[in-house]
Amino acid sequence: MLNLNDNLLQVINFLEDQSKDNENLKFFEINENLDDFFKRSGIGVKLEEYKEIVLKEELGLELGGMEKTSFSLIYPTNEKLDDDRDFIYLLGNETDEVNSNAIHFGIFILIQSNNLEDKLFDDLRHFSLISNSIEGFSTRSIPTRFWCRITENVLKKGFSFEILGKAIVYLYKKRFGETLNSIKIFIINSDEELLKLFLKLISNLKSKINKHWIDKINDWKKRLDCDYSWTCEICPFLSACQNIQEILQKRKEIK
Repeated sequence: MLNLNDNLLQVINFLEDQSKDNENLKFFEINENLDDFFKRSGIGVKLEEYKEIVLKEELGLELGGMEKTSFSLIYPTNEKLDDDRDFIYLLGNETDEVNSNAIHFGIFILIQSNNLEDKLFDDLRHFSLISNSIEGFSTRSIPTRFWCRITENVLKKGFSFEILGKAIVYLYKKRFGETLNSIKIFIINSDEELLKLFLKLISNLKSKINKHWIDKINDWKKRLDCDYSWTCEICPFLSACQNIQEILQKRKEIK
């Protein structure tokens, strides 16, 4: 099985190979002050500042959706990477090149931290901090689908996938600070077949995330003597279960 550095090289080679067939490939290395960048862009980016829902009448662009292929994979890791830069790859069109109001869309976020405890792992996997912190951008909660909306207003102000990628890096660094060493973001859009090929390429990483989540659920069920067949997300007793989990965690900390 490939190690993570080999996987990363494989992903980059795939993107570069696809760009040879007249596909747009853009690369952004993040080595600037992002506070200054967002001031220049005129797009608001601040933790928990933009908890808005993009209504249909405000819609400028949908990423994914019911009739589009989409995916998101946030992959936290404590494996050492050969490349410790923060960067973004974009394969496909920029927002001002899109000629439709809905596109196929995929995003893969690789986050490296040397101190990846369970709580940090879980916190990093939540996409809500991104949805709640970018002006004119929100995610829709649809099971098994990744679906985002961008308002027409922020698109007119110049919102781009470069801005989205840099906002994601900025927000993670603001929230988690020095616990994170590097963030690498890969965005694929426009071409459905490319998304499917990319998903196949990172399938082993997705399997690792799924296994981690399943193992955690099974372990938690054993601790609570839970024999329900449904998963935690759809369990009607989730709220009570979470309260018990918090109590157990506090007891553990006291000990």
